[in-house]
Amino acid sequence: MTSDPRPVDVTPLKGWFAVGVLLSAYAVSFLDRQLLTLLVQPIEATLGITDAQMGLLQGPAFAAFYATMGLPLGWLADRTHRVRLIAAAILFWSAMTAASGLASQYHHLLLARFGVGFGEAALVPAAVSLLADLFSSERRALPVSVFTCGLAVGSGLALTLGGALIGFATSGATDLPLIGYFLNGREPWQIVFILAGFAGLPVAALVTLLPEPRTLQAVDFANHASATLRDTLRHLGERRTFFIPMLTAMGGLFVVTTSLSAWFPSVFIRDHGWSGPATGYALGSVLMVSALLGNLVGGSASTWLALRGHKDAVLRTMLVGAAVMVPCAALATTAATPQYALGFAAPLYLAMSITFGIAPLAFVEITPPRMRGQVVSIYLLLSNLLGLSIGPPLVGVLTTSGIDVFATVGVALAAVCLVTGLPSLLALHRARGHYAPQS
Repeated sequence: MTSDPRPVDVTPLKGWFAVGVLLSAYAVSFLDRQLLTLLVQPIEATLGITDAQMGLLQGPAFAAFYATMGLPLGWLADRTHRVRLIAAAILFWSAMTAASGLASQYHHLLLARFGVGFGEAALVPAAVSLLADLFSSERRALPVSVFTCGLAVGSGLALTLGGALIGFATSGATDLPLIGYFLNGREPWQIVFILAGFAGLPVAALVTLLPEPRTLQAVDFANHASATLRDTLRHLGERRTFFIPMLTAMGGLFVVTTSLSAWFPSVFIRDHGWSGPATGYALGSVLMVSALLGNLVGGSASTWLALRGHKDAVLRTMLVGAAVMVPCAALATTAATPQYALGFAAPLYLAMSITFGIAPLAFVEITPPRMRGQVVSIYLLLSNLLGLSIGPPLVGVLTTSGIDVFATVGVALAAVCLVTGLPSLLALHRARGHYAPQS
């Protein structure tokens, strides 16, 4: 058994302060990540680029670095001061976001997006590892799920705050003190990126106030507390009866979520005839409310089960969420009317957040503290690569296959969700049978 390195002087108040600050960091990361989707037309007009080039900026330019750099940065989180690493990462991706606003050529913007992905890859492994040390094993689920609310909050901010920033950039930004002169003469989309970059500075400052349990215990990071990649891979091999089905399950469920993220709006636009703005407002509102509620429900349910002695509380909660998510995905994408589709979207996003909100904790609890960052990074690496490389392209292949039944986006999307989601449920159930938390 491996005991938690939680020091006695990290109080619940300090722990929840850390949750709030890290939630803010996660929200800012999604704001910086998704602002690009609101600025497609003006960027294309200014830089003279095509939809294909813009697609590279929106997907692979970010995802390639975000997925692949997570592992070395997770290794670094296991060996260094996590609070300082997170603060440095926020400063770096904020600088790269601001640098996006300085781009005058396509390759400048491409390099800046690489940098945003690189910086943001450090956050989740280090933050989850830190939260696991700040809370006892029975009470970790709710803090981790609240932290992952940043996904929903950041996505909502990208739509609401992003729109406000665009309006402000068009009229008023150049009147700001100190930086107004610098912004003068720049395109509105460039000003939006620069202002969004500045938003990360106060969050980075707050991060530096967080406690680092390993520092309080005077642990020798470089020698005693660290684990090599070989150690981590050995741990995965020793627990392969859990990790193989678990990683398989999460990879398949990531295919479901990435497919929905890429194509579900098109169900409303192409299959139901809604406009883009109407779809964004309706679906975005349902997503934000349901996702926030799902994170809180998942964390609270898992905590309730853990306090009553259920060692597999996290896996039980995830399994219930996934069992609701997969059929709701099929029902929402094939609903006869857009109103029914929105009706099924609410429990879909709720269940999705229950499942993924506490997923990193499942990997944390079965892993020694000295290698948690690496294991969470491996989970994110494999799941993101599998989800992004299979999900969205497969839906597109089906819709263009010439097979009549897949002529509508909704049917093709439902088929992908069911074909990958149902086996994932079985794999998750199998993983639960081999779940043995470290602490």
